[in-house]
Parts: sequence; C-alpha cells; structure tokens
Amino acid sequence: MCQINTQPSMKWQIGCIDVYVPPDIINEETSADVSAHEMDNITLICKATGHPLPKITWRREDHELMLLKKVGARDFYKVPPTVIVPNQLLGAPLGTDVVLECTVEAYPNTINYWLKNRGEMLLDGPKYIIYEERSSYKVVMKLTICQFVKSDIGTYNCVSTNSLGKGEGTLRLYEIKLYPSLQSAAEVNVGGLTEGAVKQKTAHSDSNKNNARTITVLFIINVIFVLN
Repeated sequence: MCQINTQPSMKWQIGCIDVYVPPDIINEETSADVSAHEMDNITLICKATGHPLPKITWRREDHELMLLKKVGARDFYKVPPTVIVPNQLLGAPLGTDVVLECTVEAYPNTINYWLKNRGEMLLDGPKYIIYEERSSYKVVMKLTICQFVKSDIGTYNCVSTNSLGKGEGTLRLYEIKLYPSLQSAAEVNVGGLTEGAVKQKTAHSDSNKNNARTITVLFIINVIFVLN
C-alpha cells in the first residue's frame, strides 16, 4: 500500500503481488512402479505443488495420452517375468512323445529356455522340439520330448528372463508302466467257473430226481407186500 498525506485529504493505493511458484511433484505421495494382471483395476496417484495450481496430465513412455480403466496388454510396462505351469507333474509310457508347457507373462520381451535337472540346457533338435507361441505380453513355451526313454525321467525347468528379472517353473516327468490286460483271461476264468457251476447244479438236480424215483418204487413194493 502506498499512501500520500496531503491537505486537506489523504490518498492511498493498494497493490497485490502474485508470486509464481514453478510446479514440483511430491515424490512421497506419488505412485511408483505398479504391476497388475490383465483386467485388474489399478490406481495411479500423482501429486504436485506450485502456483498457480499445476494441471496434471498422464502420458505413457511413448508420450501418448492415456486413460487407464482396465489394464490391457499395451499398458504393461516394465513387468518382470511371471511363469505359470499348468501341470507340474507329468507321467507318460516309454516310447511316446511328451509335451511340457509353461506360460510366461512379462514386458519387455523375454529370453526363454529349458533346463534339464537344473544343469543341461536343451536345444532344438531330433530329441527335443522347442516351440513358442507369442501373443502380446504372453508367451507359451512348449517342449516336446520325442520317444520318451528312462533317461528322460527327471526335473525340467522353463526359464524366462528380461531386463527386470528372472522367473522359472518346474515340471517333473516320470514313467507310467503299462501291464498286459488281464480282462480276457478273467472273462475265461469266470466263464469256466460259471459253466462248471451250471453242470454241477444240473447233476445235483438229476441225482435228486433219481433218488425220488427210487424211494417211490420202494414204497410201492412195500405196499404190495403188506397187502399180500
């Protein structure tokens, strides 16, 4: 306020100073890295100070504007590998082809490989067929073991790595022993026992009939003898 003292009156003027403060993000109250599964809801918080009040705008790393309602494939950034194993224990007969499967979720892209008994890295070839199905941030790893033999029994690991970390899953493979079917032999035995039982029952019935006839004849002879 500036003031002028004059006669016979006093004049004064009030002025306001507006101080501009550059915007600054409050790190303690702002979200850090967040991981989420597809179709999950997430909340990101950004708080800033400044004068006038800052306007906050969200952008992705590629500088495009975004509005997150449901997390989709394009909204996954910097996610370490997560390995999902549908079947951790598998059994198969000798001489068959066995397929092992793992699903990997990660971003950015991953490097994937298979290990046997946590030592030997398996390579694509006549014995092992390695195949991957990629869809956005998901990778389905498949390992086919051709002509399963006893030396293939053991533990297998599907391993996935990217710039943020490493994930792995474990599968155990064992032998299913097949035995010859005993159904036909059992049917023969059961049939033989049944047939024998029928013959025995028939013979027993015939024997009872013969005994009844003998008793009847003896009774008639005795009656005639008494009458005489």
